[in-house]
Amino acid sequence: MLYIYNHKLRRPKQKLFEAHLRARQLGGDEARVALVCCYDFPEYIKDEVRFAIPDKKIQVFGRQDLANLADGIDDWIDRNNQEANR
Repeated sequence: MLYIYNHKLRRPKQKLFEAHLRARQLGGDEARVALVCCYDFPEYIKDEVRFAIPDKKIQVFGRQDLANLADGIDDWIDRNNQEANR
């Protein structure tokens, strides 16, 4: 599930929680969630969410990732696939 949103920090975190919940409902334990936002510090959002959701299948793409978003998503999917196949 991929959710795209650009607003202040609180909203992207909320949307990431919602997307994670819905993805788990649809895909179970194998579900992956990515948030694409225009926030300058996406790692901050990811770290904040990591305390509540200790899941490695969550990724946050920020403003600096937008230029090469397709490559970033492709790399993230490949990394998840490699971990799943171990």
